[in-house]
Amino acid sequence: MLNLPELLQGVLDSLEADVAPNVTDAKSKAQLYACLDLLSNLAVKIDWKAEPLCDECDGIGAALRRAKLCIEGMGRRPEPLAGLAASIDTLFSEDEPESENRTASSAEPVDWFQRRRRYAGVFEELVRVAGAGAGMESEAERVAYAELRSCVHEHLVNQTIREALYLKPMRLSEMSKA
Repeated sequence: MLNLPELLQGVLDSLEADVAPNVTDAKSKAQLYACLDLLSNLAVKIDWKAEPLCDECDGIGAALRRAKLCIEGMGRRPEPLAGLAASIDTLFSEDEPESENRTASSAEPVDWFQRRRRYAGVFEELVRVAGAGAGMESEAERVAYAELRSCVHEHLVNQTIREALYLKPMRLSEMSKA
């Protein structure tokens, strides 16, 4: 997920480089540059909704908690699993003080982009570890790694559904007329 300044800068760059040179009508060009000015000043005045990022963190957190339970259920843990369990513990322990300090009047809101980056980093580790365990010898390890892959799959399916809920209808008919 991009942050707002990066997203708007990409739109601005595209409009200036690709659209502006092709607009010949003076009124349309003036409107385009007015939109460019508006967009260039918008990033500093608007915050993203925290809800989609919070929902994604909750989904990743649920997958990681489930993976941690799976790892804890194993007798002998290969090193990649022990490292993953430690990363999960560290991630959640970093959030505890933040959660305790967050109140309705807190001056320090949660940086959901940063939190999402941290959660995604540990989730990526889960993906690597789950994929690397495909050739395990023992039945217990095969079952554990299959469960880890199931954690990954379930989160990705649920995240796709969550993201689809935030989509707005596309303007395909308007695009096709242009």
